[in-house]
Amino acid sequence: MDLQPLRFLSSAIDRSSALAETYAPILILVALVVALGAGYVLFGALERMRAYESLTARKGWIVTGGLAGGIGLWAAHTIAWLSLTLPVARTFDLGGVLLAAGAAVVGCGVALALVAPEWVTCSRRLAAAAIAGAAIAAAHYIGVIAINIEVIVFFAPIPFMLAIAAAIVGGVAAFELKFRLSGVELGRFDGGRLAAGVAFGAAIVLSHYLNELASVFFPSGRPRVAGALDAVGIGALAGVAAILALGLVAGAVTFDRRIVRARQMARQSRALLADATDSLPDGLAILDASGYIVLANAGLRRLFPSLDRQTGAVVHFNDVFPMYLSGVRSACGVNYDAFESLSRRTDDYVETEASLGDGRIMLVLDQRTPSGSFVLGFADVTSERQFQKQLEHLALHDSLTGLPNRVLFEDRLTLAAAQVRRRQTSLAVFYIDLNLFKPVNDSFGHDGGDAVLREIGRRLVALLRSTDTAARMGGDEFAVILQPDVDAQVAAKVGARIVDELARPIAIGNATARVTASIGYAIYPQHNDDLSALMQLADAAMYRAKESGGGRLIAHEEAPVPNSVATA
Repeated sequence: MDLQPLRFLSSAIDRSSALAETYAPILILVALVVALGAGYVLFGALERMRAYESLTARKGWIVTGGLAGGIGLWAAHTIAWLSLTLPVARTFDLGGVLLAAGAAVVGCGVALALVAPEWVTCSRRLAAAAIAGAAIAAAHYIGVIAINIEVIVFFAPIPFMLAIAAAIVGGVAAFELKFRLSGVELGRFDGGRLAAGVAFGAAIVLSHYLNELASVFFPSGRPRVAGALDAVGIGALAGVAAILALGLVAGAVTFDRRIVRARQMARQSRALLADATDSLPDGLAILDASGYIVLANAGLRRLFPSLDRQTGAVVHFNDVFPMYLSGVRSACGVNYDAFESLSRRTDDYVETEASLGDGRIMLVLDQRTPSGSFVLGFADVTSERQFQKQLEHLALHDSLTGLPNRVLFEDRLTLAAAQVRRRQTSLAVFYIDLNLFKPVNDSFGHDGGDAVLREIGRRLVALLRSTDTAARMGGDEFAVILQPDVDAQVAAKVGARIVDELARPIAIGNATARVTASIGYAIYPQHNDDLSALMQLADAAMYRAKESGGGRLIAHEEAPVPNSVATA
């Protein structure tokens, strides 16, 4: 390279020996097109860079934009140089050419890097613009040094300063336009990108030709230094560089569009998945292998409102569900690890019911995926279970007195007998029939009779222990199981109390009614270890008590116990 110091024109310099300059209009137009393309590419890279949250993706666009924009900037300068024709030969030094291109690439890349963060301050934006402007000027002046020509160049001071100012101001204008007009649509183009590209390209061309205007060429009188490239070579290099830059951008844009399309498809898939899951009436949660909730549908948020209060936060399974589980906080404290209990399950599919602290009953379907994550389904089955309990209660209890019916009585008798066998103790079965009940029905009607039956049931429950069972077998017949450890003496004592209690008058409105009870009983397993036979023995004893006058208690194969109350 022929390193020449900057020389400025003065009034003392005679311009009569200056070399004549001519310009090729077509190359000027090509330089302008390349410069505008360089600007559009540079700010397109900036736009794509800021569309990504990934630091790796942003770095990729910094490199791509720096290379494509910088090469385009250098190519525009080089073509503009070729548009100038002087009456002397010239060549271009390859090292200087590469240095000029490198300055343009580095300047554009640094400018992009300065505006890469999500939040860009005004000072960073101005610094990026100034560096981009400096890259325009640097590419030009290093390009001047790279030219080997038999001339001495003098610069007119005012156009020289205007050229530098055009580069800096153009860079600032380009970045300001990009940020201020971003999102403004101009047909199929983004207004900010288009305006910034035009401003940047115009700055390149204006700065170059202001420098051409400032330049005055004089013969040097010394031989030209040999260079590696002639005008054809440098032109070919600029053309190839411009094509490579265009190819680089085209490839990056194609790749980026694929990424954008993939992201759009992913967003659409997520939106469809969200719509589909939100349309489900029940709750759905997907947990990753660590227990964090990666999907919660609208049904789950309705079931567990605390999820809505944690929108946007990283929510763990343990943050939401333990507080709802009955007894968890008191038994295990707030550090209860619900997810650990979930992940310890060995089955891939588990269906459980959980009673929540707020009284709800939740059906939980837990499916483990091959990747170790979990899909959980939640259904509020409180009303179904309550209805089921009501049906079970109606099926197993007397609707009038609320006492167990014959079916439940026999089931409890079977369970009681099993316990007695294991403990090697005994139990007693009482069969009770009311005396004088028909006259009550005749005198007070069915409503009065129902009132008497309800009161009889209440008195039986009040007399018995929690381990005993009183049941209505039908009509005016009742039965009692006394257990455990009940022998004949205990049975006789309790039976006598029942006879006395049931004989007390019963208020019906302003009147009173009176019934008595005939009771027979048998002891298991002493009297019989077959439950059906045992019930028949108690029933037969009850009939013996009834036939002997009623209002009395009699055991199997025993004489009637004397009346403890008067009978009517």
